Amino acid sequence: FMAGSWLGYTWGCVGFWRQSKNKAINYARRYPRILCHSLLADFDIEVPAHVNTGGSLEEEMTDDSNAKSMPENISLEQWILDGGVGRLSSAILAAQSCHEDII
Repeated sequence: FMAGSWLGYTWGCVGFWRQSKNKAINYARRYPRILCHSLLADFDIEVPAHVNTGGSLEEEMTDDSNAKSMPENISLEQWILDGGVGRLSSAILAAQSCHEDII
C-alpha cells in the first residue's frame, strides 16, 4: 500500500510540475511583459535589460560600440530555461500569480 501511494503521489507531482512548467513557458512566449511585471512585483526578480520582453530596443541599439559590449538579446523563455530550477520555479509562481490578468 505504501509503495503504491508513494508512486501515485510522485506521478501526480511530476505531472503537475510538467503542466505548470509548460504554462509558465507559454506565458513567457506569449505574454512576456505581463510575466516580467509579475516577477518584479511579486518576487522582486528583475529581468536583465538584454532579455527581449517585447518592448522597444532603442536603449540597446543607439550606439554600435555599445551594442557590441552588451550580451546578445535572448527571449524571456530562454532566460527562464537557462536559469535553472530556481528561476523556473519563480516563473511558475509568477505565471500562477498573473493567470487572472491573462484569462
